Amino acid sequence: MALGSGISIIKIAILAHILPSAQFTEYASVFALVGFVAEFTSFGLTQSTVKRFPRMAAYGRFQEMADDLRRIMLQLALRHGLAIISAASLIGWIYGTTGALAAVAACVFAYGTNIFVLTGSMFRALEKLTQLGLFNLLRTLVALVVCVSVASLVDWRMALLSEAIATVLLGLAITLYFYQQASKAPKPAPDAVKEVVSGKHDGMLLFFSQMVLILSTTFDRSIITQFDDINVAKTYAFLGIWLTAAATLIGIFVQKFGPDTVRALTLDQTLKPLSRTRKQASLLAAILFGGTLCSFVGLYVLFLDAYWVKYALSGPIVFMAALAVAAQVSQLFDWTLIALDAEKALMAAAFVNLAVLCGGFAICLWTRGGYEGYAAAIVAGRTCQILWADRAIGRAQDKRRQKDMERLN
Repeated sequence: MALGSGISIIKIAILAHILPSAQFTEYASVFALVGFVAEFTSFGLTQSTVKRFPRMAAYGRFQEMADDLRRIMLQLALRHGLAIISAASLIGWIYGTTGALAAVAACVFAYGTNIFVLTGSMFRALEKLTQLGLFNLLRTLVALVVCVSVASLVDWRMALLSEAIATVLLGLAITLYFYQQASKAPKPAPDAVKEVVSGKHDGMLLFFSQMVLILSTTFDRSIITQFDDINVAKTYAFLGIWLTAAATLIGIFVQKFGPDTVRALTLDQTLKPLSRTRKQASLLAAILFGGTLCSFVGLYVLFLDAYWVKYALSGPIVFMAALAVAAQVSQLFDWTLIALDAEKALMAAAFVNLAVLCGGFAICLWTRGGYEGYAAAIVAGRTCQILWADRAIGRAQDKRRQKDMERLN
């Protein structure tokens, strides 16, 4: 999985090099919308599998997982079909053919993203991380070849659409493979079928939480491009590569951390995961901060004109970018809250992050604080989110332990 993530970062870096800075800024703005469209169109479908599938796997209910996969895939196909038609019509009416093409590309890419989110939940639940890593590597290799080739020959819009189509086709092939494997699994014990694996509104609560969190990484580039200086916008878009890399690397880490936490708390109600979450998050943040600084040193030495000068980097900018990268470890606290059935607290923490971030961005726009101001807002938002989540985890684990003790007595 790490190799696949590295290839994704290389793809974006190549695009940043071969595209003019203004076009790369446009590409980054539209690409950032893909995650938002995927979350919005899913509307709780894929989010509900994050906790339900690991619990089903713990009880051996594999056929039920396969049936869920088929049902959700059909619903996603219908929703994304409607989204493509609606987006193409509306954006095309406002911005013309080029706008419609970008909208279609974003919606198709969002469908492919949802497919991989869904299959990812399946593979993590079954602890098939090697297979998940191989499929992720294949996906990123295809994306690199297709996207860079088309961007070099045509433009970034067609490159995005080509990569989107390739992602969907590959995702459908992987889904078919998994469905065949899950359908052959043995039936679970009669008692296991009766166990409750998720609440009625768990998927929706997680959906709203993720929608709030994703707003900050979806429209930030568009807002800065629209209302701030173009030089600030291109710097922000380029350094967004490191934020994307951080989210990807943390995503690799939680492939194991998240489902393991869910399974452990499913089978043992008395566990206290807060200390483990703090330790893992602190270590990961330190690695991300140091790794980011080292990567910029290499960038300065090897690609001074190609990247450093082109995107107007400096020492203070790099330092703030490293802090913003390290702050992305909030994902670990999110997973722990999910495992504790504390989706409401997760949503509250997401709103805290968004409120602080919006306030910081507004101040930065007003004062023309540049990239450093935007990065400071990101760090402040994530820090407040982590502190809120930390307290919520402490309360949730104590309450859960107390209930279990009362049940035993």
